[in-house]
Amino acid sequence: MEKRQFWVVLLVATCLGLFGQDLAYVMNDFLFGIGPIYYVTFFTVFSIFLYLYIIGVTVNKGRNLRVVEMNRNSQLVVACFIGLPISVWSLFVVAMWWG
Repeated sequence: MEKRQFWVVLLVATCLGLFGQDLAYVMNDFLFGIGPIYYVTFFTVFSIFLYLYIIGVTVNKGRNLRVVEMNRNSQLVVACFIGLPISVWSLFVVAMWWG
């Protein structure tokens, strides 16, 4: 994964994880009125999927291309240190929404 692609996907995943609740209200007001709970759930699942995608592609790229170990490790550390707390927070928000 290129550096630019890594940072863009990480930024999108982080924004969806942090601001999923606000985005759910916006989507509910301007798109389909299916209820914000479904939007929050979708944004959370998609955010977690993007973090797992980053980790999977980085690990797979390291195996196949024999990339510089330091670059791969730093991307994995950044993805885990940012992705884990954001994912836990998003899951907590979804759990509170679902009751």
